[in-house]
Amino acid sequence: MMMMNFKIPKMKKWAWLIIFSAIVVGCETNRETFEDFVREGETIYVGAADTVLVGSGFDKLRFWVAINADPKIKKGIIISTDNSINHEFDVERKQNGSDTITFDLEIPEGEYTFGLYMMDAAGNTSVR
Repeated sequence: MMMMNFKIPKMKKWAWLIIFSAIVVGCETNRETFEDFVREGETIYVGAADTVLVGSGFDKLRFWVAINADPKIKKGIIISTDNSINHEFDVERKQNGSDTITFDLEIPEGEYTFGLYMMDAAGNTSVR
């Protein structure tokens, strides 16, 4: 097997300086890259409900909402997808950590799809 020797030409100091300068000038900062995302500041989310169970009754629904240990949660909001129902409920913890909130919602008979958001005292909400 024949070995080939490749010679790498030696570069002068000025050539290395030009290459290094091009690399430094070609880089952009992270601030420029993410400017669109940081313009309005950070988004703060509250912990979402872990589980939501719904029991039906005559002209009412009973909700059991398992909330996580986020101590900032102060209330919840249930909104129907057609925005015909918007119900806020207070979160009063019976214990530290995870807890379950139960409440009844009186509504006309029909089919509904709901979204549930948890909220803190500053108005920050959880994901749906």
